[in-house]
Amino acid sequence: MKNYELLVIVPAKVTDKEIPAVSEKITKIISQEGGQITLEDFLGRKKLSFPIKKNEVGSYLLFEITGNSDLNNKLEKIFKLTPEILRYMIIVDPPTKEESTPKTPVEKKPEIKKPATAKSQKESKEKISLEDLDEKLDNILEDNILK
Repeated sequence: MKNYELLVIVPAKVTDKEIPAVSEKITKIISQEGGQITLEDFLGRKKLSFPIKKNEVGSYLLFEITGNSDLNNKLEKIFKLTPEILRYMIIVDPPTKEESTPKTPVEKKPEIKKPATAKSQKESKEKISLEDLDEKLDNILEDNILK
């Protein structure tokens, strides 16, 4: 048995009093196709991000379902033809730890050393004292003058 989450958007023309009837219709469809509802929740009426079939507001219904692996495909076929459903999304929950198979370990990539940034170069240059710098400049200038 797989776990599913079903989110349904009902158009705004369906009033709040009619929402329970639509929810009951969806519940009947799910039970006829062999699914069992573990949670049913009305999330409220919300403004849509973009108009869908000339609707700017929709009511959201959330269902958590358990059923066989073919339930997803059966529900999609039926929901496409149901006029009370504006949009729907079925999500398959990830398997539990007992159901999951062990995965192969991911190889770690070797660390790549980043090139020195301008800030770190400045810090390394600042470590030289001014006296040492003056001596080096004097030596360079003396060598150039004598040659």
